[in-house]
Amino acid sequence: MSQQFVIADDHALFRAGLRLLLTDACGPAEVREAGSLPELKALLQADSAVDLAIVDLAMPGMNGAASIRELRRSYSQLSYVVMSGSEQRQDVLDALASGASGYIPKSLDPEAMVAAIQQVLAGGIYAPTLLLTEPIEAADSESTVDPNVMAMLTPRQYDVLRLLGKGQANKEIARALDISEGTVKIHLAAIFRVLEVRNRTEAVLKASALDI
Repeated sequence: MSQQFVIADDHALFRAGLRLLLTDACGPAEVREAGSLPELKALLQADSAVDLAIVDLAMPGMNGAASIRELRRSYSQLSYVVMSGSEQRQDVLDALASGASGYIPKSLDPEAMVAAIQQVLAGGIYAPTLLLTEPIEAADSESTVDPNVMAMLTPRQYDVLRLLGKGQANKEIARALDISEGTVKIHLAAIFRVLEVRNRTEAVLKASALDI
């Protein structure tokens, strides 16, 4: 079964280029396009069998990360990746905190874009390297976490969190640590409880504050 993508961007030339990139790199794929938030909503309302929506934050109708949060509430069955011309740290943090599974700057080269999209499709989270390697200032986000809380994690849970922060999917984490995917899920559930987060994205944001 082919994968189904939606490219939502108000620049037709960019959509056409990304369409070619996706069909060339991801094998058989069905790619549809939208030029505004209303068009994207209409498309998703008509067909819920979309695997991934690639969304520009600045297209008509968008209200930044708030619109990503709205889309996640209304169409939670698919994953969202923000692809934006902005490389502002706060835009990255806001998009991920709103439920996007990735944030891809449009300045990335095509090979890196494809790798990022494939990482999200595999269940991982993608963000620019800067986000995962530099500590987050307290003023940037509410995602900071008391270092003492991290001491509540077991060494294995810490390893799982570290690999999660690198964007690895459950299968990749299991392979790297020589454990089952079921065990990875158990560790993740414990990590979420300790960090008081609801999902992988929030866990990565909190962990990145400590440069894990």
